[in-house]
Amino acid sequence: MHDSPLPAVFLFLLLLVRFCHSSDYSGESDGQHPVIVEHPLDSIVLKDDPVTMKCRAEGPGLTYTWYKNGTKLTYDKNSLVLKDGSLFLVHAAGDSHGKDSEVGNYYCNASNEHGFAISNTATVRIAMLKEEFRATPQSTQAVVGTRVILSCLPPRGLPEPVVSWQKGDNTLRIQEDGRMSIHPAGDLVIENVQRSDSGVYKCVATNMVDTIFSNPANLIVQERPYFTKKPENQTVQEGGSVEFFCEASGEPLPKISWRKRHGQMPIGRAELRPGDDDSRYASQALSIKKVRPSDAGIYVCQSKSPAGNVDVAVRLNVLASPELSKIPTNQTVIAGKTAEFECEAQGDPKPGIVWTKQADPTFTKYAGFSDENDRIYANDEGHLIIRNAHPTDSGTYTCAAMNSVTSVFSKALLLVTEKDGQKAVTDNSTYSCRHNM
Repeated sequence: MHDSPLPAVFLFLLLLVRFCHSSDYSGESDGQHPVIVEHPLDSIVLKDDPVTMKCRAEGPGLTYTWYKNGTKLTYDKNSLVLKDGSLFLVHAAGDSHGKDSEVGNYYCNASNEHGFAISNTATVRIAMLKEEFRATPQSTQAVVGTRVILSCLPPRGLPEPVVSWQKGDNTLRIQEDGRMSIHPAGDLVIENVQRSDSGVYKCVATNMVDTIFSNPANLIVQERPYFTKKPENQTVQEGGSVEFFCEASGEPLPKISWRKRHGQMPIGRAELRPGDDDSRYASQALSIKKVRPSDAGIYVCQSKSPAGNVDVAVRLNVLASPELSKIPTNQTVIAGKTAEFECEAQGDPKPGIVWTKQADPTFTKYAGFSDENDRIYANDEGHLIIRNAHPTDSGTYTCAAMNSVTSVFSKALLLVTEKDGQKAVTDNSTYSCRHNM
């Protein structure tokens, strides 16, 4: 006859009920079973500083037991349990430079005759801050108006260090300067950088352990050259003198130079001289003596520095005296034929040509303004045309070329004969004269 299995099943159920009654009670307190109402929290503390971890439970006749890393804690002169169940560590162990920084994982067990309750696990770690920056700012140069980034990746730390920046011996007030910001990683970003931002910068890493400074980085802000005084276009008479003045500033101070666009500077007659003795500006004057028509053109003042260069162009106009490239000659024509006197001139401004007749104050012909349908007119080139010549057309004609600088003229005789072969004149000379206006 086999034994009944009922006693074994009954014993198992009895043990299960007893276990349930004695296990952690996480529901509402029935006034008997322990209930944790304040759990210990994670802590970061300085080496050798005291640590207090809270653990408070409700229930009658409570006893508190603490565990570290799953092992029941043995109380000694460095650790004790307070009346409210908190664990007090007199000295936290560990190395503030990051070695063995995790002290341990702690939890408490609150128990009485009705059961027990286990708190959440809290981790206690030693605050630390390593000595070496993972990235440090480097000295750099920038141009005014650009964006500058000074790199910084602080040392590893617990808690993570807060990054700030110093310029010289002063902490930057990032919030007060809308151009500056600190990237989450630690970089300093400066928008629209100005010359006043030049200086020595340090990245500063701070947590509860210490404050560490990076190596200094020198920021040099350069400013592109800009003109403070620009030369002006000038018009000068041939043979005169002219001077152009150019002044610029920037950081570093630029150098001034002159050149002639599409040509050489006047050799032996052009001179460069420094301007005012003012350390804030760079200046230089270009002077040209005994100006010639070939000196006319565009001259360029250049201001150049490592930050860039800028040019300004100026025009020199040279007023040149008229010169007759073709002059009239004495002529004899038969009545009814056409006589033509040549007269052409060059100069700057372009000279105008006018014809007059000696002893006839009413005779005036302007080149380009005469009616070609007239019997006598001056064409665009400056030639005087006399069609169907009459004996009364005989006389001395004067071609005058003039501009705002001066005037020149030349004379020629015309003899109109009735018959072919008649001697016109015995004087076949040509006259010319120069007269300053």
